[in-house]
Amino acid sequence: MKGSAARGFIRFKIFLKAFTIAKELKFDSENIDNKHYTTLVFVYDKNLPAKEPIVYSSINKSLKSLLISYGSLMEYVTNKYIFKDNFILSFEPLSIENFTAYNYKPYSDHLLRKNVIVFNDDLEPVFEFNSAREMARHFKIDLKLARTAIAKGAYQDYTLVIKEVLFRKKVFVFDSLTLNLIIELKSITEAFNYAKVNFYTMKNLLKTNKPYNNKIYSFSKTLPIQK
Repeated sequence: MKGSAARGFIRFKIFLKAFTIAKELKFDSENIDNKHYTTLVFVYDKNLPAKEPIVYSSINKSLKSLLISYGSLMEYVTNKYIFKDNFILSFEPLSIENFTAYNYKPYSDHLLRKNVIVFNDDLEPVFEFNSAREMARHFKIDLKLARTAIAKGAYQDYTLVIKEVLFRKKVFVFDSLTLNLIIELKSITEAFNYAKVNFYTMKNLLKTNKPYNNKIYSFSKTLPIQK
């Protein structure tokens, strides 16, 4: 079994396990009034991987039990952050192997780029934007409105979740005359310290590949052919 067939089989096994668990849970009127009443929330203890998870029959029940907001729940699930030191939150069953993908929420710094993931009513991701500006262009709205919606976590019938992406890539420095590789740097931080420029200037140099002080900075080890 290869490719999409294997992935489809894995997704079917996850669905079947979730369906089996859902059949054993009780759904009351509170659940039915909630638009996400069919959304199960699984809570695993990463320190006790063999232990069965706590399963909440709806998002509302999980919010009340975990003392967490809807926006925070979506943030922890989407970014695969560890909640309160040792808990893993998920909308589907996980295996022990999945636990390695979860990490503690990082402190914000200039190496974290904030993407915006847009979810529909079924909690399916339908768009992902690299910035508020990109979201504003897509929906043809004012940038200020886009930023307000992102801070609120909602736009129209969509749920908006910030996904922090580590902007840490190797940077390759070339001689702008010979195009020979001079040095390989571990991150953009090393690059702007090496070039003695600020972070935003370095981002522009990496985006344009324009020479600066007889050097070209690139995320690629192979420069595009200069015409």
